[in-house]
Amino acid sequence: MRAAFFVPLAAVLGLVACGPGFNPAYKVEKSRVIGAYVSVDSDPGRSTPAPGEDATFTLVTGDTGPKLGRTYALVVCRAGASNLDVVLCSDPATFIGLRYVNTLPGATDPKPEPSVTFTVPAEADLAADETEVWVFGAVCNGGVVRDLLADPPEYGTDWDPCESVPDSEPQPYGQLISTRLPIERVPTDTNHIPRISGLTFDEQSWVAVAPDDAEAVGCAGMGYPEIAPGGELHRIVGTATDGDLESYLDPIEGFERVEDLFLRLYITTGSPDVTYDVIDGDDPFAELAWRAPPLEEVDPTGTLARFHLYLEDDRHSSQWVQRAVCVVP
Repeated sequence: MRAAFFVPLAAVLGLVACGPGFNPAYKVEKSRVIGAYVSVDSDPGRSTPAPGEDATFTLVTGDTGPKLGRTYALVVCRAGASNLDVVLCSDPATFIGLRYVNTLPGATDPKPEPSVTFTVPAEADLAADETEVWVFGAVCNGGVVRDLLADPPEYGTDWDPCESVPDSEPQPYGQLISTRLPIERVPTDTNHIPRISGLTFDEQSWVAVAPDDAEAVGCAGMGYPEIAPGGELHRIVGTATDGDLESYLDPIEGFERVEDLFLRLYITTGSPDVTYDVIDGDDPFAELAWRAPPLEEVDPTGTLARFHLYLEDDRHSSQWVQRAVCVVP
């Protein structure tokens, strides 16, 4: 049995660490969860649900080739007991959202991202100091997730989120999810999701996206931007939408500040020279740099390079987009 590990998310959503075997962190070398985001159902541009509102927590996954089927269990609960800053939802009386998907999609079935919708308790039902809800769950990449409520894991133990699947290739791989999501108790604490208004690759508009079923090789002549192996650095420039640099009260410093935005990426091949850049009031653009894989790593029919890019603000609200290029010998 493989040792379990928790995938910590930042204070609101973005993944800040990954388990064993993911080195470097920006590289998608095997199917896995790479991030998450929250949106209010009645106002999808907002990431902070107020009391009484419905919101949806969605995980972002990455694959090296065609999208892998996943099963999962996600629970949203009111605050309970935590262990080493890992939050656990174990008391059904505290649950405000639950989704358990244990049927693995077939090869041609749709494979939506794992998600759970929850309802924040009404203002009258919240304690004065209740400012967040918790998310706990497990994702099984390519297999069937175990029942983490009937058989909950203990932090640091040898607990595998995936049921055993004999003769399965590749072997299913599980991840545990644990994070906290803020509640908008004060209307002025609204956090909107930052939006990427434009992306360019080598100064050309970049809109190419690989479909979920696209193979990792054979992309030549398929309509993607085509580039040569290795060699020069390729410049990626992102632009934020006007008005996305919001003002907010810094809870630690106690004064109002204006958000910075960060453009970051995950990739399936090649290597970045710059993995993130900042957009602030003085600089409306974020610039990243990426180098294609060397010739010996490129298939004669073209190797597909998938990019997961996301724009994240200081409070960890984020928008995720995908892009692709084809590396051709």
